[in-house]
Amino acid sequence: MQKKLIKVIAMLLTTTILYANSATVVSYAADNFLSAKALENQGTSTTNENVEFDVYYDGGKHTVSADVNAEDTKLNIALNVKKAGYLKDAVVDFSDTNFKIAKTEESDNIQAVDAENKKISFNQINNGENVTETINIALDKKDEISEDMFDRDNTIKFTGTYVNAKGEEVAVKKDIVVHTSWTASTAKAKFDYEITKYIPYSANNVSKLITQGKITSYVENSVLPIKNTNIEVNAPKINNKYPETVTVVANSTNATNGDANGDNFSKNNWSYDSTTGKITITVNNNAVNGKIQWAKNTADEFIVTYIYSSDVYEAVKDSVTRVTYDASSSMNLYVQSGVNKVSAHVDGYEDQTKKIGDIVEFTSNATQSISKGYIYNNKNAEDENKKETEYNTKYIANVSYADIIDEIEIKQNIDQFVTANGNEQSTTVGGTNYAYDKALTISKQEFDKVLGENGEITILNEAGTTLATINKDTEVKDNKIVLNLATFNTNSIMIKTSKPQSEGNIIFEITKALAKNIEYSTSQLKSFTQIKTSVIGTAKNADTDIVNTESTKNIDLTEPTQKASITTSNNRLSTIVKNENVEIKVTLENDSADDTMYTNPSLKLHFQANIETLAVKDWNVYFDDELEIDEDSIMYYENKDGTKTLELKLKGTQTKYNNAAAKGATVVLTTDITLNTLTPTTNTQITAEITNGDSTVTNVATDVKYIAPSGVVTTNSMTGYNGDEKIEVINGESQKALIPTKAEQKEVTFTMNVINNYENTLDHVVVLGRTPFKDNKDVSTSLSLGSNITMPLTSGLTVTGVDASKATIYYSENGEATTDLSNSQNGWTTSVTDYTKIKSYMIVLNEDYAMNSGDTITFTYKATLPANLDYDQEVYENYGVFFNNNKTSGTITDKAIATKIGFTTGSIAKLDAKLTSTIGEGATVKSGETIEYELTINNTGVIDAENTTVEIKLPPELSFIHQDGDEYSYRPAVEEPNIDEDVFGNLANIPENGIAANDIDMGKYNNFIEQWKKYEELLKGEDAEKTILTIKLGNIKANSTLKKTLKFRAQSEETKKVEVKASVGYGDVTPVETNTVSNIIEKVSFNTQIVSKYTSRKEGEIYSFQIRLKSSQYSYEFDSEKVDNDRKNTVVTITLPEELEYDSIKLTKMNEDTLEDEDITSTANVKTNGNKIAVKIGDLDGENGKTLIVNTKVGKLSNNVYKKDVAVTSNIKADGTETENIKDISVTINKPGINVAQTANIPEGTTMSAGEDFVYTFTAQNLSDIYLNDIEFSDTLPKEVQFKYIEIIYEDGTIDNAVDVNGDESINAKFYLLEGQKVTINVHVVANSIDNDAEISNKAKFTHEDIEEVETNSVSHKIKHFEKTDVNVDPDDNKKETRKIIGTVWIDENKDGVKDADEQRVSGVKVLLLDNSTGNVAISSNNEQCITTTGTDGSYMFNNVPQGRYSVIFFYDSSNYSPTTYKKSGVSNDQNSDAIDKSVNYEEKDQVAAVTEEIVLSDTNKFNIDLGIVEDAKFDLKLDKIVQAITVNNGKDTTEHVYNSKLAKIDFESKYANTSSMVVEYKFTITNEGGIAGYVKKLADYLPEELKFNSELNKDWYEGKDGVIYNASLANTIINPGESKEVTLILTKNMNGDEDFGLINNSAEIYETSNDYGALDVDSTPGNKATNEDDYSTANVLTSVKTGDIVIYTTLIVTIIAIVGVGIYMIKKKVLK
Repeated sequence: MQKKLIKVIAMLLTTTILYANSATVVSYAADNFLSAKALENQGTSTTNENVEFDVYYDGGKHTVSADVNAEDTKLNIALNVKKAGYLKDAVVDFSDTNFKIAKTEESDNIQAVDAENKKISFNQINNGENVTETINIALDKKDEISEDMFDRDNTIKFTGTYVNAKGEEVAVKKDIVVHTSWTASTAKAKFDYEITKYIPYSANNVSKLITQGKITSYVENSVLPIKNTNIEVNAPKINNKYPETVTVVANSTNATNGDANGDNFSKNNWSYDSTTGKITITVNNNAVNGKIQWAKNTADEFIVTYIYSSDVYEAVKDSVTRVTYDASSSMNLYVQSGVNKVSAHVDGYEDQTKKIGDIVEFTSNATQSISKGYIYNNKNAEDENKKETEYNTKYIANVSYADIIDEIEIKQNIDQFVTANGNEQSTTVGGTNYAYDKALTISKQEFDKVLGENGEITILNEAGTTLATINKDTEVKDNKIVLNLATFNTNSIMIKTSKPQSEGNIIFEITKALAKNIEYSTSQLKSFTQIKTSVIGTAKNADTDIVNTESTKNIDLTEPTQKASITTSNNRLSTIVKNENVEIKVTLENDSADDTMYTNPSLKLHFQANIETLAVKDWNVYFDDELEIDEDSIMYYENKDGTKTLELKLKGTQTKYNNAAAKGATVVLTTDITLNTLTPTTNTQITAEITNGDSTVTNVATDVKYIAPSGVVTTNSMTGYNGDEKIEVINGESQKALIPTKAEQKEVTFTMNVINNYENTLDHVVVLGRTPFKDNKDVSTSLSLGSNITMPLTSGLTVTGVDASKATIYYSENGEATTDLSNSQNGWTTSVTDYTKIKSYMIVLNEDYAMNSGDTITFTYKATLPANLDYDQEVYENYGVFFNNNKTSGTITDKAIATKIGFTTGSIAKLDAKLTSTIGEGATVKSGETIEYELTINNTGVIDAENTTVEIKLPPELSFIHQDGDEYSYRPAVEEPNIDEDVFGNLANIPENGIAANDIDMGKYNNFIEQWKKYEELLKGEDAEKTILTIKLGNIKANSTLKKTLKFRAQSEETKKVEVKASVGYGDVTPVETNTVSNIIEKVSFNTQIVSKYTSRKEGEIYSFQIRLKSSQYSYEFDSEKVDNDRKNTVVTITLPEELEYDSIKLTKMNEDTLEDEDITSTANVKTNGNKIAVKIGDLDGENGKTLIVNTKVGKLSNNVYKKDVAVTSNIKADGTETENIKDISVTINKPGINVAQTANIPEGTTMSAGEDFVYTFTAQNLSDIYLNDIEFSDTLPKEVQFKYIEIIYEDGTIDNAVDVNGDESINAKFYLLEGQKVTINVHVVANSIDNDAEISNKAKFTHEDIEEVETNSVSHKIKHFEKTDVNVDPDDNKKETRKIIGTVWIDENKDGVKDADEQRVSGVKVLLLDNSTGNVAISSNNEQCITTTGTDGSYMFNNVPQGRYSVIFFYDSSNYSPTTYKKSGVSNDQNSDAIDKSVNYEEKDQVAAVTEEIVLSDTNKFNIDLGIVEDAKFDLKLDKIVQAITVNNGKDTTEHVYNSKLAKIDFESKYANTSSMVVEYKFTITNEGGIAGYVKKLADYLPEELKFNSELNKDWYEGKDGVIYNASLANTIINPGESKEVTLILTKNMNGDEDFGLINNSAEIYETSNDYGALDVDSTPGNKATNEDDYSTANVLTSVKTGDIVIYTTLIVTIIAIVGVGIYMIKKKVLK
């Protein structure tokens, strides 16, 4: 048994091992490619069961084999959301594939295609939608590709967010693998052989026959990359003999492996078998890091040289020789299937009778052409501005047989100017070289290959003097040997080489230059059309010249041309508002030798007729100091055709060429441009005509776009109501003209325009309008327009802009007529007998008529404005346009409603007023204290309230405290009646026996008696003691608010409630009353007042204050009874702050005889307890009282505290009274102190050079309110610097330069500091020449008699050792001392052009230094490109910069920012901005960047080369959509559920599930998150199929043909920055079964927007259905059936059954048994 078990185990182990081995093989294959079965069985399920994803080729397959040249291979993307919910943020990523996205079709499902990164984003996909999109793919043919590019499994990644039936967001993903093979159905090898040399050679006892052939090999059209190239050549037999030796040189292997010059081709790549004559050449395209090369449209080129023996030479030297060729090519291609190998064969012969070529072939090349711009300009320019004109020549020596060559010589001839007729003039005249050699460059690789490592090249001048030698020790940089020849000033050199060691090419590149000063005349220079360059090449064997040939090349001399360009800072000009500060930049280009220089040029800028006004606010010329604008020449005029021209002239002659970034003198005109408001959206141009001083004209243009409001633009205007006055509204808010009351009748003309600003056509256009009549309504909403008078029409409508045969005008007396012509109730007619009765009109364009983009239809009518109108009368008209909108996505039924326009007579001033107590309603104030009320008056009317007054009925407890400027008066609240003097006189003379009837007017008498009785009754009431206070308030402007603070003294002997109410009025208008305000005046026992003559004291001084004390009541005697109200045994308790120390008191009382204060301190008793002082002052009366004077000594403040406000508190008490607080008194305690700091205008740690100026800046801030005089500033400067001068700058701008300079290098100055002020001290110094590098540090001291010595922080720099001889270093010497350029990028938040200390610095800005001498990126002395980015503090630095001329280029975020004012006037260089916008070509694309003017870097570093940027105003509307409420009707009850959320969950009772309905109310909130006000012309709600739309429930919404519902109610409502507007939508649903429950997703989008500036939304595109943009929003409703009751009942039943079962079991077990 054991043996059997062992056998079984052994079999199992064997099987396992075999399986493991085979599994490895299978696994290896699987690791490379999925099997066909695995590819097709991947399935479509994602990480969520409701979302499916697949990618497949035609036929549903996941593998394809496609032709490498095909661009139409179809790949299908399938996305499906099955049951519930929806999918958002779906992205399909193809980045890990061997193909590119060649084409995608436009689709509503696709949000964006990122072809560069190979990603496709999808819009929202709702449940039930099965989306399939097809894309075209193609092979991604780059010059460097992956090794497996032609056959691989591609993993395509899908990611997204699924919102499930519960409204929960779930991340979903899936990978799909598709296999893609790229094949070539046809591929062809191209192979050629050319016999290039046949040389019978005999010299110095050496005889050879040399032949040479050139082989060219490549794949036709580069259809596939080459894996390797194998060439076999059968060497030709001559005289029946193979060559003795063969050499193979590659001029290029670019077609195979991308080696353009064959640099990597060596003897290892070829072989020759002399016995068989077989030559084999092999070149491989091996993968490096998985990458192979695939150069296009190029070829491999090989040179094969055959050397035959002397026997062969002798045999053929005098005969015809047949030279044969026989070669084959085989190329393996990088492809797995199809054509993966191509081959070719070539053979033939040539009979040679004479020599072809030389053993050393000498050829030359040269620059094709150069411009004469520099040459001409040098005639006028100063020496420092003259430029050389460089050109290049190339001398090539091709060595065919190195063994017999001992030396190569190349003799350069003097270049010649050549005229058109062939005459030559030398470039060297009288020993002066007008052309000279600047540099010689050769390849180190060629040097070593041809001459050998120990080779040598000697450079000699015409006299044979050795100028330089090149050998193995010569410096090599970037595989190049560069020899500086400029210092030798030679126009002809001799190049000699040592013996070549191998066959091949050696190339000598010579850089030459035409000198700055050429003495030929300008006319002679103009006659020169070419430069002839020539060279003599000699190959030597011993002393024998075996080759001696001359090669000549001519370089064309071209004339410079006049160039210019024009740009604008804003290429989108609004038709609605003035386009302010539009910069028009015209660049007169002169940055290269092919540019003409300008002399007194003139500019004409031409604008289209749509421009109404153009104001030039500022003009400047930048990047040029030789041209200036002639201000008197600036003219702006209109041409006969309506176009406008702005003309100006410049003065001056250019002699300085500009840099590549600036391009030339830039004329910047800052303008305000106003367009005709009826201009449609139009693409146009601004053109510039530039005329140079020689009358040469150049025309350039820049594209601009006139931006009108989007969609259909509706305008309304009125004229004729007030002279030439006109009021017009374009979309936007409604407008009305204010007309005077009681005016005469006027005939008003109404003019309307309908403009199609869509990019598509409109048809079925109908205009429906309401004339201005009483109670008219909006044509769209049927809401009242607010008209309360009628303006009857006096004429019919006139329509222009459309052929009369295409439009029909209808009229109706029905003020609510609709567009339905078939409805007789509308009363439409084309015949009118009485236009005064017309209330509606309609213009119907023929159905076959289409309004094209930009078309305008204008219609007008006239109406009468009635006479003698009163206030508060107004009238309006409006109209709407209804049309089919033929958008590219489909036709929708659409409309546009014009803004109403009309008249108003205005209103009287309308006042409302409110009174508030500053201490609060019902609050308590003590008797004797002040109480304040604030009166707020709003004038909501449209006219001013003139001579406004306020009246207040004052209780006796309040007395008015007037303020400066108050005009006020008093009168009794109850006034005696006015008495007729006659009646009063008669009454005085009434006889004792009674009244004689004839003596008195009894009517007047009785009236007087009645008034007197009323008066007596009022005297008994509460108003008897009140006073009416009247205050004049002046005028209150219309629609404004006035606030007035009223102060009163509260005085009451008893605690009492007081009420105050004001009455505000003007003219004879009934006054309005305020609310009533009540407060409590609390009775007090004392009247106290605390004062001090000091508000501020300093340490050690005496601070005194006095408290005036009285009893609140007088003592008096009444009916012989004495009432004593004196306060007995009064005690005042004072609490001092810790900073005050008690010193003494003084108590005084007024002497009734002398009326002077009498010192009664001896009667007082003082007790101190810490900081509390209790003073017994005896009795207090209510008449004279007493005064307590308290003296304290000011103590010391804490460290680092120089100013502190402290308060003294106190209270008072007497026998029988409560303790009462006395008002606190405050004092500011000061301690002398200053805060000092030091900075420098050069960043700390910077290395400076001798002679460099810089500034130490000190600030001193007074920390207290103490005036500090004679503060002494002292600074012992480092010995390495020399003091220049000082500036002491006060806050008021005063500058003091007084300073004492001492012998020990120290300086002293005195200044003062006012309370709290700051002084800036600039110490200007210059760095001295020093023997050794030094690090310096500086700090200063401030001293004052009242403060300790204060020392500043240290600031350190480095000063570089400088020798005087360095000044004369040759300008082209790279070892010349280098410099720094330093600056900062900051956000100019207040847009004042000043770099303020608290303004934000900008990090991460790329900064480039341009070398203006080369037009390239500057190179530091460390051989590094001068490109950097700003740090966290916004600063950048270029270090080790050679001296020269430079420009700094800032690549800032030009899409969101613009440069601030350039070098603003009055701003110092260390605080201003130094760059303006230019278009710069960098990294092969044009970019907007900020560019500085030229910076000359010589003896000092350059600091504060700064850029300030300002944030551009943005237009940014955001949409938020929520479910506001759901109302459910179950047939029995109606219930409203309020949500205000993105997700609303609603449960239906199961028994009503099939009979219920719901009404869903959505709220849309549109928020302006930008800085530009704008309009939402249209909202779109993408109505889900589960919900129904009812227009009766949604008056502002309408349904388009596309099933989308639209809202245009906000089209004319401006949304200002930061504002939000809301819109609601009501949708309904009937619940009819289980399938009706689940998640209902409703999406909406801002469909059209507009703003006055024509700005595009910064982060979204309206109407594009992009779910990831903030103008798109969704809200979800989750519906379900209640299951809770069923669960409860079921659980209860199960529980009961379980209990019963357990009970039965227990009974059976325990009881029955």
